[in-house]
Amino acid sequence: MANPQEVELNLTMTPDQALMLVTNSALNFIPEQTERFEVLASTKNPLDPEFRDGIVFFCDTASDAVLLMSFENASGYDASALWDLAGENYAVLSSRSFASYQNEVLPNLVNGRLLNQFKAN
Repeated sequence: MANPQEVELNLTMTPDQALMLVTNSALNFIPEQTERFEVLASTKNPLDPEFRDGIVFFCDTASDAVLLMSFENASGYDASALWDLAGENYAVLSSRSFASYQNEVLPNLVNGRLLNQFKAN
């Protein structure tokens, strides 16, 4: 039985749609700047080794961060929702490899393909 304080929502989201929640991203740098972030929600400690080569996604709103964290969890990655004290915005730390994100996810985005199609014409 589910936790009585949790509500299950059925939502289908593509990687393109999930990245609409993101304003910026970077290779995980949190271990070097631990004082910069507060943990809001997490499946694991953000300093655990599985996050070492992960991604920090920045989001404008709490709802964007919660949705993105849920998307990353549903995609098989550990994720933490954080508050960035320096940037005063939300962040999601994912165990998704930053290298695979750059090499496999970004080049296959619908918007990227559409832009390339327009350039070719």
